[in-house]
Amino acid sequence: MKVQKIVSLDRQTAEIAAEMRNFSKWVRDCIRAYDLDEDLGSLFAGKKQWRDATKHIAYAFADYVNAHTGEETADAGLIITAALEQRRITEWVE
Repeated sequence: MKVQKIVSLDRQTAEIAAEMRNFSKWVRDCIRAYDLDEDLGSLFAGKKQWRDATKHIAYAFADYVNAHTGEETADAGLIITAALEQRRITEWVE
């Protein structure tokens, strides 16, 4: 269920928000961080660590598969895309 709320911005923050890919998600992340009593820096650093680890594991996995099959069958880019879009662990086993 989506609930619309109005956010008041000044000119500068409105310009910044206009450049953001998903302002609403960013606001939701901020509210969740507030609820968990986390600072935003830690929250976003954790997300960056997840992305970096995902890329590293994907490339290592693709290299391993390709080395053991003798073919270029594993595409690290597709693995990374799937991992970054993952929302729940069950998406990996469906």
